[in-house]
Amino acid sequence: MKEKILILIFLAMLVIPAILYIPLATQSDVSESEKRELAPMPSLSLDTIETFPTEFEAFFDDHLPWRSDIIQLNTSIDLLVFDTVDNPKVIRGKNDWLFYKNALDLSPLDSYIKGSLFTPEELGQITDILTKINDIAEKNDVQFVLVMIPDKERVYADYLPSAFSKASDYRAYSQLYSHLTQYSDITIVDLEPTLQEGRTYYPTYFQTDTHITRYGGYLGTQEILAAIGEQTVPPENLLIHLNESPHTGDLVTLASLSPDLIYEYPPVVENYPENAQVTEAQYKNISAPEVKIESNLNDGKKMLFYGDSFRLYLMPFLSQHFGESIYYSNRITEEELTDVIAREEPDIIVLEYVERYLPFLLSLDTP
Repeated sequence: MKEKILILIFLAMLVIPAILYIPLATQSDVSESEKRELAPMPSLSLDTIETFPTEFEAFFDDHLPWRSDIIQLNTSIDLLVFDTVDNPKVIRGKNDWLFYKNALDLSPLDSYIKGSLFTPEELGQITDILTKINDIAEKNDVQFVLVMIPDKERVYADYLPSAFSKASDYRAYSQLYSHLTQYSDITIVDLEPTLQEGRTYYPTYFQTDTHITRYGGYLGTQEILAAIGEQTVPPENLLIHLNESPHTGDLVTLASLSPDLIYEYPPVVENYPENAQVTEAQYKNISAPEVKIESNLNDGKKMLFYGDSFRLYLMPFLSQHFGESIYYSNRITEEELTDVIAREEPDIIVLEYVERYLPFLLSLDTP
């Protein structure tokens, strides 16, 4: 009798998980925490019979019930017991500052370590591309501005793990800025100085995110406004303070960490002139190909803004200074520029790149 009970228990251990797998398995096709697509269910045929076992194993592992919870539990144990974060895409620095190191997304951490430079040919190619765009804009009485935003690793290098030695300040970012300043008439806004200086008062980058904070967005906006001859908003007119509610950024999610273990209180900027209503849905929609914002400035200028995800942190402030602002997540090419100018009749065109995406300037591709 005892042997039969043991056999039944053994069979139950084999069968029950398989039965529960179907209704409890993860139904989503995307892992929000890992920011990747989960392995799909493979089809079985004579053509796929050799690869099916491996592909099915990947599907099974990706869709396990409570997979995200199990991963988060494991990372929480690593942090609480071993004081470490073991993740291929996130590095934990000093004082729980998190840094991004995804090699498939032009890792800013790899860029910091290697400090790669552009070749003379690449510098010439970028200069030629941007000069052509600047010439087209000037021909149509449109201001053209290039905005460069440094990687978080540069501004907060002192929070990187002790194992990382300080990298040279001369890198592709500063190299390109110097070259364009010397060999072109393009208006360039380098946000590194203001973001470095601003951090002495409030964080200019999120501790748990790759992006600039609202305070960093405010500072960046003032630099852009000054460069195009628009009136700026001095900090003494504002109420700037740390948020009373905890915040967890995308790196906490990416590392599958519990938001109860690593969080921050980022700065809030209040009393900024509100001529346009920028909704949370607008400035948090990273993948939106186009966001159009109108203000109550009847005689305000029209701005077209092409940029990566950092554009969203400038949007709430920059939009207050134009009659109409249109933000694009894709890049403008010289071929498209003439059509866009004729259709939208803008006064200003802004092209923004964060440091790790500067190589895309070689073809003006979308990151």
